[in-house]
Amino acid sequence: MFDVCLAENTLDSICTATKLKRELKCYSSIIVVKFSCTFDFIKLKKGNNMKLIAFSASSSRKSINKKLVAYASSLLDSFTVEIIDINDYELPLFSEDKEAEIGKPELAKQFLEKIEGADAVIISFAEHNGTYTTAYKNLFDWCSRINPKVYLNKPMVLLSTSPGPGGARNVLEVASQSMPHFGGEVVGRFSLPSFYDNFDLDSNKITNAELAAELNDVVQGLKA
Repeated sequence: MFDVCLAENTLDSICTATKLKRELKCYSSIIVVKFSCTFDFIKLKKGNNMKLIAFSASSSRKSINKKLVAYASSLLDSFTVEIIDINDYELPLFSEDKEAEIGKPELAKQFLEKIEGADAVIISFAEHNGTYTTAYKNLFDWCSRINPKVYLNKPMVLLSTSPGPGGARNVLEVASQSMPHFGGEVVGRFSLPSFYDNFDLDSNKITNAELAAELNDVVQGLKA
């Protein structure tokens, strides 16, 4: 038996969802609810309402990484998924001079708010000359000036793909190594090689059964 303090407007939905007997004591606008259940059950119910933010770290309108991240997100049916586009957060090229001129951009703050509101994050990285795309790196740099822990200790899955057999593994390695320094808890990573050979654009699915199973195993780590 344990007590949970809840705002009045959340009481009915929780009690309906759990269908538990409860004793109510009203104190102004706060209700103390006594549930006869285990913490593990409550944790399970919370998981069904978790939010996932997913995006491609590419500004390409035809990004194959956006297709990959959308497919990966669809494998998590217990999450509410929002796929964002970094083109919606386009900013001037970062420099200390530009920062002194314009301050902290509102779009960078909005991007951080998206991360803050998420329970988990999936990013799929395009590779430009062995590292991040300019569009992603610029957004990241601006955000890091507001909060160096850009990813706010959120669990993350990191992906990458490319038309060639390398699958953008170089940038995936860079991201995997650096994310913990910027508040990202990397729970898994996956590289899809030869995108057009292994991904069907009509069904928007990985066609290689072994690779599809590997990706599924990786993203399910966000449920842990």
